[in-house]
Amino acid sequence: MRANVSMAARLTGLFVFLSVVLLGAVLVAFYWRVEHHLHEEHERLLAEVANTLASVPVEQLRNRVGLERASLPKGKPVLFAPNRYGFRLQAKTGKVLVETPGMSELPATVWPQLPAGGPGGHNTHPQAIAPDRFVVVAWRPYAMTGDAEGLLLVALDVSDDVDLLRDIRNSSLVMVVLAVGSATLLGLLGARKGMAPLRQLTAEVQHVSASDLQVRVADYHYPQELRSLVQAFNGLMERLEKAFGDLASYSANLAHELRTPLAVLRGEMEVALLGNRTEAEYRAVLESALDELDRLARLVEKLLFLCRADRGEMALQKRWLALEGEAKAVLEFYRPLAETQDVSLVLEGEGQAFVDRDLFRQALANLVANALQHVSAGGTVRVRVSQDEGRSVVTVADDGCGIDPEIMPFLFQRFPPIPRRKG
Repeated sequence: MRANVSMAARLTGLFVFLSVVLLGAVLVAFYWRVEHHLHEEHERLLAEVANTLASVPVEQLRNRVGLERASLPKGKPVLFAPNRYGFRLQAKTGKVLVETPGMSELPATVWPQLPAGGPGGHNTHPQAIAPDRFVVVAWRPYAMTGDAEGLLLVALDVSDDVDLLRDIRNSSLVMVVLAVGSATLLGLLGARKGMAPLRQLTAEVQHVSASDLQVRVADYHYPQELRSLVQAFNGLMERLEKAFGDLASYSANLAHELRTPLAVLRGEMEVALLGNRTEAEYRAVLESALDELDRLARLVEKLLFLCRADRGEMALQKRWLALEGEAKAVLEFYRPLAETQDVSLVLEGEGQAFVDRDLFRQALANLVANALQHVSAGGTVRVRVSQDEGRSVVTVADDGCGIDPEIMPFLFQRFPPIPRRKG
């Protein structure tokens, strides 16, 4: 399923993802900074109010609370009016000595379970006292007349700050949704624009066929990211052109190799049918035909060998072999033929290699047989085994006429073109 997703969709998705991640990171950092600032501000205000009230005598606190109660509008519930904070002073026994309006409405869960003589502290995590009201609290020991101690509780109304943080969260969510839509639209437009050179390249290569493999794509007007692709395509076309050319030459040479023995067979059969022949003459024709059939069979076996090698169907039996021993076995096989041609076979050096024995012997036998075909009487075919930078090298040399320079470029082709001699 994933493989069917277009590149434009993938690029758009990546652009949207990165945009949302970046925007989300900015919004989270902004929200955290605002929340941290409010937290510090709440802590500062609580400490300032608590420390100030802790130094005020009880009677002054009562007078202050009385004035605040007198200034409240009748019949209208308020919290901590006219200030943003409220306080309560209670004795060690828990008896409330004085408290500001609204403090009695706070649930007991907002206060810590501390004895009156305990150390001071605070809780700046907003606690809900109503669906839309939040407070933070602090407490301080309070020195009363004599050795008596009380506990001063302070609550700070932070409902507006909580609403501010809620608005920031909601606005951030809306911004993320809008950013996803905008990034998707811009990503699609940008991806379509960016993919235009690729569509142009696709249109150019769609017209290439086996009849015009010489076509090449100019890369100078393509972006840098596509130039490597264009160069790879041109390299592929060069290899295909060469491969098709080699295939055409291979087919022509193969047809020539097959036509020669078939023509000989046909000619001999036609001659044999022209008149009455003796048994010996018919036998000679059949023996000649059998030789040509053997030649065809060997050619077919070679072709099958090449096909299996090309398809990787040959199971190689590699092992470490002493090359001088394998070379000696090949030379002993050809020694009777060499003696009839008055040619000396010489083996020099030694070495080891990790090879397939049958294929190594076949390759070496081909070289030795070729050398025997081109060496003159009294000459020498020399097989040398040597070491070169950790590798074993096998060389076959003879005293013959050498390889025609015109054939050298095609030496490792399966059917190299044979130049015709003039005259």
